[in-house]
Amino acid sequence: MQLIHIDPSYSIGLAQIEPIAERTEQRKKQSLTCREILKQLLEFRKLNSEIRKDERNKCHLVDLPYHISFTHADCWCAAGLHLQHSIGIDIEKVSKRPLKIASKFLQESEILLCQNDNFFATAMWCAKEAIYKKYSPKIRHWQSDIQIQKIDKKRCQVKVQLEADVENCKVALRSIDNFILAYTCTTSTELESNDM
Repeated sequence: MQLIHIDPSYSIGLAQIEPIAERTEQRKKQSLTCREILKQLLEFRKLNSEIRKDERNKCHLVDLPYHISFTHADCWCAAGLHLQHSIGIDIEKVSKRPLKIASKFLQESEILLCQNDNFFATAMWCAKEAIYKKYSPKIRHWQSDIQIQKIDKKRCQVKVQLEADVENCKVALRSIDNFILAYTCTTSTELESNDM
């Protein structure tokens, strides 16, 4: 496991696994790896807890008030742990698919930000997924409720419509091989430490 420290209250672990041809077995292996990464993050902080799913199938720590998020794609698995704030993480392989379906999840202004580029389209998909994980179930429509306002190779600024409230968020982006890891940030320190 590669440990990515964001700040004293936020950490993300990342692991690469050997691919398995059988899709169901691959998903099981990814899920177990994410849980193992979280276990290591907890041990690093000298904590111990079980993981349970709620009625919406979202994972939570039992008897600890901390926030977690999981993601996996192909051979990469990641888990995030924040001691104070709700978080969201996502990892995706850079591909043509997000650009092809951009009109289904991006607004016109966001499509212009994409610059017809697979990296930026994939990064926007990851950012929206991370934001959704952080704020779910308050977000009802990916396309209209999550608006990316600025993006570069390391971060993006996002405006989120949460029922009656509007919140401005930052999402850090990190390139790993041909994958993008996106994670929500709650402080400027977390975003700045993405320059690792």
